[in-house]
Amino acid sequence: MEMSQESKRRKLDLRIYWLISLCLIAALPAVVSGYFQGKRWETAVRERADRQAMLVAREIAAEIGRQVEDNAQVVEALAKLVEIRGTLDPAALQKMTTAQRSPFVPFSSVMYIANAAGIAVAYDPPFDKFGTPNVGTDYKDRDYYQELVRTGGAGPAIIGPVRMGRRAHAPNVQTAAAAHDPERKFWAFTQGSIDLTTVQPGVEQILAKSPDLKVVVTAKEGKVFIHPDKNAWEEMRDLSKYPLFQPPQNPDGEIRTGVDEAGVAVRAAVLPIRQREINWRVIVYQPEALISAQAAAAQRQTWNVIGAGLSAGFVFAGLVFWKRNRSKESR
Repeated sequence: MEMSQESKRRKLDLRIYWLISLCLIAALPAVVSGYFQGKRWETAVRERADRQAMLVAREIAAEIGRQVEDNAQVVEALAKLVEIRGTLDPAALQKMTTAQRSPFVPFSSVMYIANAAGIAVAYDPPFDKFGTPNVGTDYKDRDYYQELVRTGGAGPAIIGPVRMGRRAHAPNVQTAAAAHDPERKFWAFTQGSIDLTTVQPGVEQILAKSPDLKVVVTAKEGKVFIHPDKNAWEEMRDLSKYPLFQPPQNPDGEIRTGVDEAGVAVRAAVLPIRQREINWRVIVYQPEALISAQAAAAQRQTWNVIGAGLSAGFVFAGLVFWKRNRSKESR
């Protein structure tokens, strides 16, 4: 009788052993599949973050590029009107300047007409914020004026570098186009400045749909005029020394990793703004830690599903084993 009980225990232990072995064998494919599925989720999260960042970068680049192009076309059109009128009479040109700037370029900080010596003869607005008349300002030290003199005003409008405006006292970019006399000699020029602080609200509106993203926009030389930190764009901080903010090699944009100026590891979409060959760049990024956290959350969800499935399977197998064992004991 004792041998019979011992034999039954051995058989029960053997069946338990085989049950556990079968459960482990059955679970192995699920564990391996879960591991690779987790990796696929991690890749998918990063790809989704990259697509989102690039889409936002393209939307911002398109909006800024449109403003640059619109401003250049208005400045060129004003230069043609000056040629047609054939006069530098301030009274006539003042009305024309105001009529061009107000309805067509709402983001423009200033627009003026100057003679060949670089002296403004018509200006909108007529006064700066301190009440000083803008007419009479000498612009011959400006690089766009010197380029117009050098080339005789040949070619399309010249877009200068981003700088702190002399009159607007804010980051802006100047666009200048030449007007010629009937002999096609450089006779006058028109200029329109884009107040780049007006771009910030539009960027923030675009980012409202993607609050985890941050945006930096720099000029060709690497100076900031859009940045999450107000102080950065107010002082036009130079980010050219950081690899993250270097120009992209791909004209269609690229994804890169690096650190921002605060030393935070980020993943970024970098896209050039190529209108009129300005070669500004938009950098849309988010911290690597945030992307990793999103990937980890997706992996946990995968493991939770697998764990729930395996647990249900093990419980079912245990119940079947228990019932079979009870039926054998009752014989």
